[in-house]
Amino acid sequence: MCDSASRERLLEQREHGTVLFPFAVYEWDGSCPFSVGLHWHTETELIFLEQGSFSIVVDMQTLAVPAPAFVCVSASSIHGINRVCSGRERAVVFDPAMLSFKHYDDVQSQIVQPLLENRLRLPELVDASSPCFSGARVLFNRICAAGTERMAWARLSVKAGLLELLALFAEHGLLSACGTEDSGGRELSGAQSGRIRRMLAYIQAHYREHITVADMAGLLDMNCEYFCRFFKKHTGRTFTEYMNELRIEACAKQIAETPRKVIDIAMDNGFGNIGYFMTRFKEAKHMTPLEYRRLTRDAKKETEAGSSGV
Repeated sequence: MCDSASRERLLEQREHGTVLFPFAVYEWDGSCPFSVGLHWHTETELIFLEQGSFSIVVDMQTLAVPAPAFVCVSASSIHGINRVCSGRERAVVFDPAMLSFKHYDDVQSQIVQPLLENRLRLPELVDASSPCFSGARVLFNRICAAGTERMAWARLSVKAGLLELLALFAEHGLLSACGTEDSGGRELSGAQSGRIRRMLAYIQAHYREHITVADMAGLLDMNCEYFCRFFKKHTGRTFTEYMNELRIEACAKQIAETPRKVIDIAMDNGFGNIGYFMTRFKEAKHMTPLEYRRLTRDAKKETEAGSSGV
């Protein structure tokens, strides 16, 4: 076990992908000795061991893994690869939030949302004996190939491939629940699903306005205390956290795509206090709004430059 100070020192500072597309592919071809020290990051990592034998540490447990095999590292898990002198491996690192659906359905509630909240874990190991290994390898190769391209169609292919991989693991019972009883494993009733969709549709339509817990509770014919429990149970967030995230994402999109003043964007998206907005934005994006604008514009220029010859 790591204490909090030690864990903080192991936090990886490397950025995987870009602000606009948080996905990256890494490869080791065996041409030189290879090792990865203990570290962790907020993204999910899928490691494909193609050749050789590997000693991998995940959450302080050492796994001796002969290739071919997949090792899945959940977000925030401490992991590393001990020194290997020959072999071949590839890895993809991605923010699982990129797979989230705006439309709330059973996929979002039972798989994507629990995965985002670390209530659902990917299989730690999928080796050649697994019935889904061949399919996983085909999907992984497709994801890696598309991941080298910068065009929108390729990025759509990456996201589709990752979702297909999740579906494959789920089909074979390889996604495991962890944490609370509301792990996303049970199917929503029609009444519950309808209430949730009504609630989220209303928020989506009115998030720029001043909406209170009392407003939402009244909409669903609940008292405020029950609404707060209901909302947290089915979204994994408090009402305030959810509203902040929705508003921050709307602001981030406009900051990246328009030259409008940050204060005007914040006010138009429901933030009545610019200081509060700045704090929440930096907490969510780990940078100021102006830094975000600069980085997204730089990323967009790189994407346009990469696709200009097509």
